[in-house]
Amino acid sequence: MRIFIALDIDEAIRHRIARFMDGVRGFAPDARWVRPESLHITLKFIGETAPENVDQIKEALKAVESNAIAMNIRGHRGGTIVGCTGVDRG
Repeated sequence: MRIFIALDIDEAIRHRIARFMDGVRGFAPDARWVRPESLHITLKFIGETAPENVDQIKEALKAVESNAIAMNIRGHRGGTIVGCTGVDRG
């Protein structure tokens, strides 16, 4: 199982990115486009993990604490595998 640590995004931002994707979809008709509800900000890609280890990772993440930070989502760039929207600390 491939797993990663990610942040969910605000619905208004999700909607703006989905509108952008709709506008460029025709330029890459063979691409596999992600559904808007699956959009997120990946913090760390962990990779292949045995399913029996997932609960242990989830428990470890419960101990992580941080102050909230403001973020600005800006621009975009597309790769052959992953589309990316830049994130700056606000």
